[in-house]
Amino acid sequence: LADCIRKAIRRSEIAFRYVGDEFAVILPHTGSARAQLVVNRINRRIAARLKEMGDPAAAWLGLSAGVASCPEDAATAGDLVTIADTALYDAKRVASARAVMGQGHSIESLACPPGAVQETQPRVLSTATRELAAALQDVGVPDLSTDLNVHTVAAIGAAAEIKDPYIRGHQQRASRWAAAIAEQMGLSPELVRDIKIAGLLHDLGKVSISEHILNKPGKLTEEEYAKIKEHPALGAMMIISAVEGLQRIVPIVRHHHERFDGKGYPDGLAGEDIPLEARILSVVDVFDAMTHERSYRKALSKAEAMAELERGAGTQFDPAAVKAFLALLKKRGDDLACPVHAASEARPLVTAKAAGRRKG
Repeated sequence: LADCIRKAIRRSEIAFRYVGDEFAVILPHTGSARAQLVVNRINRRIAARLKEMGDPAAAWLGLSAGVASCPEDAATAGDLVTIADTALYDAKRVASARAVMGQGHSIESLACPPGAVQETQPRVLSTATRELAAALQDVGVPDLSTDLNVHTVAAIGAAAEIKDPYIRGHQQRASRWAAAIAEQMGLSPELVRDIKIAGLLHDLGKVSISEHILNKPGKLTEEEYAKIKEHPALGAMMIISAVEGLQRIVPIVRHHHERFDGKGYPDGLAGEDIPLEARILSVVDVFDAMTHERSYRKALSKAEAMAELERGAGTQFDPAAVKAFLALLKKRGDDLACPVHAASEARPLVTAKAAGRRKG
């Protein structure tokens, strides 16, 4: 491993063992984009070396990395190490989830995406962790709200919003709307709380999707759409592997892209075989998507989005969930702000029949 790292970097760059099985590499005058290219180059060398040795691990073994750049991410050595170390463990968690799912490749690094506004990132991260902590307090498990793994999961979920500014605030809005529908349908307080937490984490798996796909202005290819369809199962697996106390929400996260007619993903469940909470989340996920601008389309009006939900009732959506949501919307008139709190200023995600084949 040390030899692969050494041969992948320049003579002016420094590599050394940091602690245990972790290495550090200092790349002077190098931004995040080139740092990630170095990670890719190291992984290619590792795969080639293992292949030469006849080791079957060559098909899946790789290096996870955390990247931090000065001055974009931090100005001091201590802060850079902290940021890179946090990104490393987030990358390991994603890679672990993908390994459990049996996928042949893993996310290689997490880093601040090129062009991201630095001040935006801590705000998005703090919002994600704050809302998740508040929801956990509501559930009556305050110990989880201070669990480091919970904060890591929230940070990973927020990372997808940092990568794609159009989806920023989407999970918070979906969470509040879904909880409001659950109350409208008379679900128990426990189930309302479950769906509220699941809404905050339902797009967790999107952190593994490239920015090229997330921000693509045109129609996705078959291969790109297949990548999009991985995110519900990946997000569910990340929760399973990270936080024991959140196991109740795993089916909601995994199945929020199933369709009532059985043509959804990842498992092709139909009707009442889909958890009710996931059926509710599916409705608000698509509604919020349709009513906010995306890189490839303008937002639909409230009336247009409501008509799409009505058309999809019984095929894409649970008719009872659509009926409850439409009744809730009609009560609110022209007010599209999320229940309890005002909607985020940012512009989120879009999908649905009206948007064609896109990311969910």
